[in-house]
Amino acid sequence: VSLRVEFTSRACASRVLYPAVNARCCPRAQEGDFAVSLIEPGSDRFLPCYLAATVEHKGDTFAALYPINAPVSLAELSGDRLVPVEETERLVDIATAECNKVNIELMDTPVMLTAQGPGMDDIDEDDLEIDEDDDDDDDDGGEAIVLAEFQYDGSTVFVVQTLDVLYVVGKQQSGTTFTIPTDEEMAPVADQLEQMVEELQEDADGDGFDFDDDEEITH
Repeated sequence: VSLRVEFTSRACASRVLYPAVNARCCPRAQEGDFAVSLIEPGSDRFLPCYLAATVEHKGDTFAALYPINAPVSLAELSGDRLVPVEETERLVDIATAECNKVNIELMDTPVMLTAQGPGMDDIDEDDLEIDEDDDDDDDDGGEAIVLAEFQYDGSTVFVVQTLDVLYVVGKQQSGTTFTIPTDEEMAPVADQLEQMVEELQEDADGDGFDFDDDEEITH
């Protein structure tokens, strides 16, 4: 099943949920793009990413990264809007099983869930379409495609692929390894990262991508 709706993601709601920086575009992965890993401190979990750009600060390197695989959220439908739900261990387990049924591998990666698999190519985006509310002045929404759905506690939970790319901020630990920075580490470079994302948007806009003009980094 496929569903295209106005989607309010956690990152969109606050413009940035560190370490994720939202941008209304999808970068084109090119052959030879530099692949790195974003490591979750204290665990063996990691998010495979491509490196988009870097910022230097007092000997440390911070980077805007974007996930190699599709960013995914769990959400419920409220009117014509998908609203994210808390991604508890139980919900993620059920969602993983439902995705497996349609040949999609749901991965519990740091910062955000991600997905890959042959089932991603089988989804027809035009199966079912819900129009966005043109009278809604809230421009924090985006679009999402439903990959799977299931019933939980009397509600329908959707596994959705968000079409707005998320730039993930990482602090370089080694050549291809980045860690999730703390709020204190992020604070001095927030303005530089904002400018970096704006430049990425301008570059992609020149390639014909459509961006929101009011993207900003806030905490």
